Amino acid sequence: METLLIYYFLIALAAFGMWFIVFLNDSTTPLSDRKSWVILVLASFCWPITVPSSIAKLTTTTGNTTQSVSIKE
Repeated sequence: METLLIYYFLIALAAFGMWFIVFLNDSTTPLSDRKSWVILVLASFCWPITVPSSIAKLTTTTGNTTQSVSIKE
């Protein structure tokens, strides 16, 4: 059981890191918006639900266009 919790929090940390980078690069959301930070943290802890739904949303095609996320470094 302890090993499962370690894996859960490691993946949650990885999900938070990935979404944090995307959040910082998003020009449409101000960094001072408290609601955005709450959603970012909640989505990270709910990764068993949010990661598959995010992947499904990114891989779905609408007509001939596909959605993609680019990360600037």
